[in-house]
Amino acid sequence: MQRRRKAPKVIPPPKTREELRREFGHVWDASQLAAEFIITSIIGDTVVVRRKDNNLVGKLRFQGKPLLYFGFEAAPTTEDQ
Repeated sequence: MQRRRKAPKVIPPPKTREELRREFGHVWDASQLAAEFIITSIIGDTVVVRRKDNNLVGKLRFQGKPLLYFGFEAAPTTEDQ
């Protein structure tokens, strides 16, 4: 019996800060993120965050090399439902 080979995992190359900004709007580096948010959990390529100034909870995606955070989405609140 022959073993099947796994197909190689295709990982897209990291984008530049400007490419991310055009696609997602605001982009944070690690120090900017730490100044504005507290990371409460990391799930895959997503971080759950709480904004320091108003306690707004949401999520951001991130990429490595360069480490950039982008695509903030606020979590729905009970008032939104």
